[in-house]
Amino acid sequence: MTVNYDAVARSYALAASNRSATFYIPNPDPSYSDPTQRRYSSGEQGFIFQRSLEWEPNKPFPIFHYSAYGFWERPGEPGEVTTLVYGIPTNPATLPTSGTVSYTSTGFTILADTVQILRVTDIALVRVDFAAATVSVHLVPLATYQPAADGVGPLDVAHGTFTVKVTGKNTYTDYAGTVTGGLYGPGAPEVGFAFTVRNSVGGARIGAMAGKPN
Repeated sequence: MTVNYDAVARSYALAASNRSATFYIPNPDPSYSDPTQRRYSSGEQGFIFQRSLEWEPNKPFPIFHYSAYGFWERPGEPGEVTTLVYGIPTNPATLPTSGTVSYTSTGFTILADTVQILRVTDIALVRVDFAAATVSVHLVPLATYQPAADGVGPLDVAHGTFTVKVTGKNTYTDYAGTVTGGLYGPGAPEVGFAFTVRNSVGGARIGAMAGKPN
């Protein structure tokens, strides 16, 4: 899917496959007062951006300055929820060339099997080795029905992006899939990515996250 911001109209245009919607910034949902979250509506459709790292209870949430994660709801449509990450990509000229950074990431995930579909807040750990130009990803299982998944892949230093194949399992079955994302902000202070892992019997963990250094 694509997310495009129009600075003149102050709107976000979302598009995926054969559907699209436009959400205007002057009209956020007034029922939500969280300054790090924005909710917009267009007819029955809803669009949410989350700009804080929601991980440790009872602690202030670190704020994202260059990225955000969210989801797009379309009630009544097949595949009615699409998760997404959006932001200002890192200029490759500002990427570090040495050192390692570990990012704690949170986001929205769709969990599905043959019985149910759930939307949950999810956690992942991403480690970028800038000297070796590699990225390792660990999708953390928050419950027995969620698959853990791990993998290592190359960092494309020309673009500040990565694609990592991950494999893992939950209590019941093996999973495999791909994590695709990139670094955000000058010098890569944030990371964002989308992922899909599936098994052979109808289970899936699909989501998008953003993260900051631990």
